[in-house]
Amino acid sequence: MAQGISQSLDSFLQSTVPVSAFATAPPPPRNPSGYIPNQQQAPGSLKCAQLPTQFGTWHGATRQYGVWTPRIGKRSKLSDAAYFHAKSDLHAVLDYARATYNQDWVNCIRLAPEGSLNSPSGYAPLHQAAWHGATVEDVKRLLDLGAWRTLRTINKDDTPLDIARKSHHTHLYDILAPVIRHPLPGKTILILEKSLHEVIQAECKTNNEDFGRMHKSATRYPEVAVLTEMATPLIWFPLDEEDVNSRGFFIRLDGREIVVKSPYGQQFRISENGAVAKIADAVILDKNGLRWSRESGIN
Repeated sequence: MAQGISQSLDSFLQSTVPVSAFATAPPPPRNPSGYIPNQQQAPGSLKCAQLPTQFGTWHGATRQYGVWTPRIGKRSKLSDAAYFHAKSDLHAVLDYARATYNQDWVNCIRLAPEGSLNSPSGYAPLHQAAWHGATVEDVKRLLDLGAWRTLRTINKDDTPLDIARKSHHTHLYDILAPVIRHPLPGKTILILEKSLHEVIQAECKTNNEDFGRMHKSATRYPEVAVLTEMATPLIWFPLDEEDVNSRGFFIRLDGREIVVKSPYGQQFRISENGAVAKIADAVILDKNGLRWSRESGIN
Protein backbone atom coordinates (compact mmCIF):
# COMPACT_ATOMS: atom_id res chain seq x y z
CA MET A 1 0.00 0.00 0.00
CA ALA A 2 1.14 3.54 -0.44
CA GLN A 3 3.89 5.24 1.53
CA GLY A 4 1.47 7.86 2.83
CA ILE A 5 -0.70 5.15 4.39
CA SER A 6 2.32 3.51 5.99
CA GLN A 7 3.48 6.81 7.49
CA SER A 8 -0.02 7.54 8.78
CA LEU A 9 -0.23 4.15 10.46
CA ASP A 10 3.27 4.48 11.89
CA SER A 11 2.22 7.71 13.60
CA PHE A 12 -0.89 5.97 14.94
CA LEU A 13 1.15 3.11 16.37
CA GLN A 14 3.72 5.19 18.26
CA SER A 15 3.46 6.33 21.88
CA THR A 16 5.55 6.64 25.01
CA VAL A 17 2.90 5.88 27.62
CA PRO A 18 2.62 2.49 29.39
CA VAL A 19 0.82 -0.33 27.66
CA SER A 20 -2.60 -1.41 28.81
CA ALA A 21 -3.69 -4.77 30.14
CA PHE A 22 -5.17 -5.70 26.78
CA ALA A 23 -2.98 -8.48 25.43
CA THR A 24 -2.03 -8.78 21.80
CA ALA A 25 -2.93 -11.76 19.67
CA PRO A 26 -0.24 -14.47 19.78
CA PRO A 27 2.07 -14.64 16.79
CA PRO A 28 0.84 -16.91 13.98
CA PRO A 29 2.28 -20.38 13.48
CA ARG A 30 5.17 -20.53 11.09
CA ASN A 31 4.04 -20.98 7.51
CA PRO A 32 6.49 -23.00 5.38
CA SER A 33 5.24 -21.31 2.21
CA GLY A 34 6.11 -17.89 3.59
CA TYR A 35 2.56 -16.60 3.09
CA ILE A 36 0.99 -15.00 6.16
CA PRO A 37 -2.84 -14.97 6.07
CA ASN A 38 -4.42 -11.56 6.54
CA GLN A 39 -6.25 -12.32 9.77
CA GLN A 40 -3.40 -14.10 11.52
CA GLN A 41 -0.64 -11.49 11.57
CA ALA A 42 -0.48 -8.94 14.35
CA PRO A 43 0.74 -5.58 12.99
CA GLY A 44 4.17 -4.72 14.23
CA SER A 45 6.37 -2.11 12.61
CA LEU A 46 4.58 -1.88 9.30
CA LYS A 47 6.14 -1.29 5.92
CA CYS A 48 4.28 -0.52 2.72
CA ALA A 49 4.88 -3.90 1.16
CA GLN A 50 3.57 -5.64 4.27
CA LEU A 51 0.28 -3.82 4.71
CA PRO A 52 -2.17 -6.17 2.95
CA THR A 53 -1.17 -9.04 5.25
CA GLN A 54 -1.32 -6.95 8.41
CA PHE A 55 -4.93 -5.87 8.68
CA GLY A 56 -8.20 -5.91 6.80
CA THR A 57 -9.31 -3.27 4.31
CA TRP A 58 -12.90 -2.08 4.26
CA HIS A 59 -13.79 -1.29 0.63
CA GLY A 60 -16.83 0.87 1.22
CA ALA A 61 -17.66 2.14 -2.26
CA THR A 62 -20.72 0.46 -3.79
CA ARG A 63 -20.97 2.57 -6.95
CA GLN A 64 -18.41 3.57 -9.59
CA TYR A 65 -17.23 7.16 -9.38
CA GLY A 66 -15.51 9.02 -12.19
CA VAL A 67 -14.18 7.82 -15.51
CA TRP A 68 -13.37 4.21 -16.33
CA THR A 69 -9.85 3.16 -15.32
CA PRO A 70 -7.88 -0.09 -15.67
CA ARG A 71 -8.29 -0.55 -11.94
CA ILE A 72 -12.09 -0.40 -12.23
CA GLY A 73 -11.80 -2.92 -15.05
CA LYS A 74 -9.86 -5.27 -12.82
CA ARG A 75 -12.43 -4.88 -10.05
CA SER A 76 -15.15 -5.85 -12.55
CA LYS A 77 -13.12 -8.85 -13.64
CA LEU A 78 -12.82 -9.92 -10.01
CA SER A 79 -16.59 -9.76 -9.57
CA ASP A 80 -17.19 -11.64 -12.82
CA ALA A 81 -14.77 -14.38 -11.81
CA ALA A 82 -16.46 -14.76 -8.41
CA TYR A 83 -19.93 -14.76 -9.98
CA PHE A 84 -19.06 -17.43 -12.55
CA HIS A 85 -16.93 -19.39 -10.05
CA ALA A 86 -13.86 -19.02 -12.25
CA LYS A 87 -11.38 -19.78 -9.50
CA SER A 88 -8.15 -19.32 -11.43
CA ASP A 89 -9.30 -15.96 -12.79
CA LEU A 90 -10.42 -14.86 -9.34
CA HIS A 91 -7.10 -15.59 -7.70
CA ALA A 92 -5.21 -14.12 -10.64
CA VAL A 93 -6.96 -10.78 -10.02
CA LEU A 94 -6.37 -10.99 -6.27
CA ASP A 95 -2.68 -11.64 -6.94
CA TYR A 96 -2.61 -8.77 -9.47
CA ALA A 97 -4.13 -6.35 -6.93
CA ARG A 98 -1.50 -7.27 -4.35
CA ALA A 99 1.38 -7.06 -6.82
CA THR A 100 0.27 -3.94 -8.68
CA TYR A 101 -1.57 -1.85 -6.08
CA ASN A 102 -0.44 -3.60 -2.89
CA GLN A 103 -4.12 -3.88 -1.95
CA ASP A 104 -6.29 -6.64 -0.54
CA TRP A 105 -9.43 -7.19 -2.65
CA VAL A 106 -10.73 -10.43 -1.14
CA ASN A 107 -13.67 -8.61 0.49
CA CYS A 108 -14.49 -6.39 -2.50
CA ILE A 109 -17.99 -6.35 -3.99
CA ARG A 110 -19.21 -5.54 -7.50
CA LEU A 111 -19.63 -1.79 -8.02
CA ALA A 112 -22.90 -0.51 -9.43
CA PRO A 113 -22.56 1.71 -12.55
CA GLU A 114 -21.98 5.40 -11.95
CA GLY A 115 -25.27 7.21 -11.45
CA SER A 116 -27.20 3.99 -10.86
CA LEU A 117 -30.04 4.26 -8.38
CA ASN A 118 -29.97 0.54 -7.69
CA SER A 119 -27.83 -0.93 -4.94
CA PRO A 120 -25.53 -3.84 -5.80
CA SER A 121 -26.07 -7.21 -4.18
CA GLY A 122 -23.00 -6.76 -1.99
CA TYR A 123 -21.69 -10.24 -2.72
CA ALA A 124 -17.96 -10.53 -2.01
CA PRO A 125 -16.04 -13.59 -3.30
CA LEU A 126 -16.84 -15.62 -0.17
CA HIS A 127 -20.59 -15.01 -0.64
CA GLN A 128 -20.32 -16.18 -4.24
CA ALA A 129 -18.37 -19.27 -3.19
CA ALA A 130 -21.12 -20.08 -0.68
CA TRP A 131 -23.80 -19.63 -3.36
CA HIS A 132 -21.97 -21.94 -5.76
CA GLY A 133 -21.38 -24.58 -3.11
CA ALA A 134 -17.62 -24.39 -3.59
CA THR A 135 -15.38 -27.04 -2.10
CA VAL A 136 -14.19 -26.70 1.48
CA GLU A 137 -10.66 -26.28 0.13
CA ASP A 138 -11.69 -23.37 -2.10
CA VAL A 139 -13.47 -21.66 0.78
CA LYS A 140 -10.50 -22.19 3.09
CA ARG A 141 -8.25 -20.56 0.52
CA LEU A 142 -10.41 -17.41 0.60
CA LEU A 143 -10.48 -17.45 4.39
CA ASP A 144 -6.69 -17.71 4.48
CA LEU A 145 -6.58 -14.58 2.32
CA GLY A 146 -8.67 -12.72 4.89
CA ALA A 147 -12.26 -13.17 3.66
CA TRP A 148 -14.74 -12.20 6.38
CA ARG A 149 -17.38 -14.72 7.45
CA THR A 150 -19.39 -11.99 9.19
CA LEU A 151 -19.59 -9.66 6.17
CA ARG A 152 -23.22 -9.18 5.14
CA THR A 153 -24.66 -8.56 1.69
CA ILE A 154 -26.45 -5.31 0.91
CA ASN A 155 -29.61 -6.63 -0.69
CA LYS A 156 -30.58 -9.35 1.79
CA ASP A 157 -28.27 -8.79 4.77
CA ASP A 158 -26.90 -12.34 4.40
CA THR A 159 -23.62 -13.75 5.64
CA PRO A 160 -21.89 -16.43 3.55
CA LEU A 161 -23.28 -19.04 5.97
CA ASP A 162 -26.82 -17.73 5.44
CA ILE A 163 -26.36 -18.15 1.68
CA ALA A 164 -25.00 -21.68 2.04
CA ARG A 165 -27.94 -22.65 4.22
CA LYS A 166 -30.49 -21.28 1.77
CA SER A 167 -28.93 -23.45 -0.93
CA HIS A 168 -28.52 -26.45 1.42
CA HIS A 169 -24.76 -26.66 0.87
CA THR A 170 -24.34 -28.62 4.09
CA HIS A 171 -20.66 -29.35 3.51
CA LEU A 172 -19.94 -25.63 4.02
CA TYR A 173 -21.86 -25.08 7.24
CA ASP A 174 -18.93 -25.74 9.56
CA ILE A 175 -16.24 -23.80 7.71
CA LEU A 176 -18.49 -20.78 7.12
CA ALA A 177 -19.64 -20.58 10.75
CA PRO A 178 -18.10 -17.34 12.07
CA VAL A 179 -15.14 -17.75 14.40
CA ILE A 180 -15.59 -14.88 16.84
CA ARG A 181 -12.35 -14.00 18.57
CA HIS A 182 -13.67 -10.86 20.29
CA PRO A 183 -17.26 -11.54 21.36
CA LEU A 184 -19.60 -8.57 21.75
CA PRO A 185 -23.30 -8.50 22.61
CA GLY A 186 -25.45 -7.76 19.59
CA LYS A 187 -26.74 -4.57 21.22
CA THR A 188 -23.18 -3.35 21.81
CA ILE A 189 -22.27 -3.95 18.17
CA LEU A 190 -25.21 -1.82 17.05
CA ILE A 191 -24.36 0.98 19.48
CA LEU A 192 -20.68 1.03 18.53
CA GLU A 193 -21.49 0.93 14.84
CA LYS A 194 -23.94 3.83 15.06
CA SER A 195 -21.42 6.05 16.83
CA LEU A 196 -18.59 4.94 14.53
CA HIS A 197 -20.60 5.91 11.46
CA GLU A 198 -21.48 9.25 13.02
CA VAL A 199 -17.80 9.96 13.71
CA ILE A 200 -16.80 9.06 10.16
CA GLN A 201 -19.56 11.16 8.64
CA ALA A 202 -18.83 14.16 10.85
CA GLU A 203 -15.11 13.98 10.07
CA CYS A 204 -15.68 13.63 6.31
CA LYS A 205 -18.02 16.62 6.30
CA THR A 206 -15.01 18.77 7.15
CA ASN A 207 -13.75 18.10 3.61
CA ASN A 208 -16.27 18.78 0.84
CA GLU A 209 -14.31 16.80 -1.77
CA ASP A 210 -14.09 13.68 0.37
CA PHE A 211 -17.70 13.89 1.50
CA GLY A 212 -18.93 14.46 -2.05
CA ARG A 213 -16.95 11.50 -3.38
CA MET A 214 -18.26 9.18 -0.69
CA HIS A 215 -21.82 10.32 -1.37
CA LYS A 216 -21.52 9.79 -5.13
CA SER A 217 -19.91 6.37 -4.66
CA ALA A 218 -22.69 5.39 -2.20
CA THR A 219 -20.07 4.44 0.36
CA ARG A 220 -21.00 1.84 2.94
CA TYR A 221 -19.36 2.52 6.29
CA PRO A 222 -17.45 -0.26 8.11
CA GLU A 223 -19.35 -2.93 10.01
CA VAL A 224 -18.16 -3.60 13.54
CA ALA A 225 -18.98 -7.30 13.29
CA VAL A 226 -16.02 -7.98 10.97
CA LEU A 227 -13.65 -6.74 13.67
CA THR A 228 -14.92 -9.37 16.10
CA GLU A 229 -13.60 -12.21 13.94
CA MET A 230 -10.13 -10.82 13.23
CA ALA A 231 -7.15 -12.02 15.26
CA THR A 232 -5.95 -8.42 15.33
CA PRO A 233 -9.14 -6.35 15.04
CA LEU A 234 -7.78 -3.47 12.98
CA ILE A 235 -9.12 -2.29 9.61
CA TRP A 236 -8.16 0.38 7.11
CA PHE A 237 -11.00 2.36 5.50
CA PRO A 238 -9.71 4.39 2.51
CA LEU A 239 -11.66 7.45 1.41
CA ASP A 240 -10.79 7.14 -2.28
CA GLU A 241 -10.38 3.55 -3.42
CA GLU A 242 -9.10 4.61 -6.83
CA ASP A 243 -6.13 6.39 -5.26
CA VAL A 244 -3.42 4.10 -3.88
CA ASN A 245 -2.20 7.06 -1.80
CA SER A 246 -5.66 7.65 -0.37
CA ARG A 247 -6.14 8.99 3.10
CA GLY A 248 -8.44 7.01 5.33
CA PHE A 249 -9.51 5.85 8.77
CA PHE A 250 -7.82 3.29 11.00
CA ILE A 251 -10.42 1.54 13.15
CA ARG A 252 -9.48 -0.73 16.05
CA LEU A 253 -11.66 -2.80 18.39
CA ASP A 254 -10.32 -2.55 21.94
CA GLY A 255 -12.31 -4.76 24.30
CA ARG A 256 -15.85 -3.40 24.07
CA GLU A 257 -14.71 -0.07 22.69
CA ILE A 258 -13.58 1.32 19.34
CA VAL A 259 -10.54 3.50 18.71
CA VAL A 260 -10.55 5.54 15.51
CA LYS A 261 -7.75 7.51 13.85
CA SER A 262 -9.20 10.06 11.46
CA PRO A 263 -7.25 11.24 8.39
CA TYR A 264 -8.08 14.78 9.50
CA GLY A 265 -5.78 14.68 12.51
CA GLN A 266 -8.11 13.51 15.28
CA GLN A 267 -8.31 10.32 17.33
CA PHE A 268 -11.46 9.08 19.06
CA ARG A 269 -12.52 6.45 21.53
CA ILE A 270 -16.08 5.15 21.36
CA SER A 271 -17.31 3.52 24.56
CA GLU A 272 -19.73 0.61 24.67
CA ASN A 273 -22.58 2.98 25.50
CA GLY A 274 -21.87 4.97 22.34
CA ALA A 275 -20.17 7.96 23.98
CA VAL A 276 -17.42 9.50 21.84
CA ALA A 277 -14.32 11.21 23.26
CA LYS A 278 -11.31 12.74 21.55
CA ILE A 279 -8.14 11.08 22.76
CA ALA A 280 -4.38 11.18 22.54
CA ASP A 281 -1.61 8.59 22.84
CA ALA A 282 -3.80 5.80 21.53
CA VAL A 283 -1.31 2.98 21.08
CA ILE A 284 2.15 1.67 21.65
CA LEU A 285 4.32 -0.93 19.97
CA ASP A 286 6.35 -3.41 21.94
CA LYS A 287 8.49 -6.37 20.94
CA ASN A 288 5.41 -8.58 20.63
CA GLY A 289 3.47 -6.29 18.31
CA LEU A 290 0.56 -4.03 19.01
CA ARG A 291 -0.78 -3.16 22.46
CA TRP A 292 -3.12 -0.47 23.62
CA SER A 293 -2.59 2.26 26.18
CA ARG A 294 -5.16 3.95 28.34
CA GLU A 295 -5.38 7.39 26.78
CA SER A 296 -5.69 10.74 28.42
CA GLY A 297 -8.79 12.65 27.39
CA ILE A 298 -8.72 15.81 25.34
CA ASN A 299 -11.10 18.51 26.46
